Amino acid sequence: MKKLLFLFIVLILSLSSTYFVSKYTKKTHIPETLISIKKNSSVKDIANLLYKEKIINSPTLFYLYVRIKGYERKMQAGTYLFKGDLSLVDIIKIIEKGKVYLKKITFPEGWTYKKIAKRLSSNKLANYKKFIALCENKNFVKQVTTFSKPTIEGFLYPDTYYFPEGVSEKFIIKKMVENFINIPLNWILNRILF
Repeated sequence: MKKLLFLFIVLILSLSSTYFVSKYTKKTHIPETLISIKKNSSVKDIANLLYKEKIINSPTLFYLYVRIKGYERKMQAGTYLFKGDLSLVDIIKIIEKGKVYLKKITFPEGWTYKKIAKRLSSNKLANYKKFIALCENKNFVKQVTTFSKPTIEGFLYPDTYYFPEGVSEKFIIKKMVENFINIPLNWILNRILF
């Protein structure tokens, strides 16, 4: 009788673990959906948001997996793009690794910093006035370019960029100036050395 009870318990545990593993690893097709997770969101908040937006089928399974794996403090805020065939584990890894959605934006050659500010503002990547104020701040210009100039004009490299939503105007300017310095320098070094 004890053997039969033991076998029954083993069978139940085996079936339930198989069920849960299949739920965690089963891929579901998700139409292209953007989700914004706010800073300081709890795991339950994230699970409920994903469930409400039809990204996951069970907030409870999401919550349990995150707790079991110890990812509670690793869930990162940001805007995420979910699309295609994804399992619950895939979705959790995207958030845990902070693979945020990046907006593509292109600035053609010859654009002024004011025109760049307009495009950033219309794409909801920067505040127009804050961007302009930084571009006209002599101390900031000197800090990022090492030149004493009245504006940043001529230092913002024309290119296609990928920025996460919520990034600061300072970050965008620094990245564009960094490209202004590094891309031509790398091109010259590659021509000379190779």
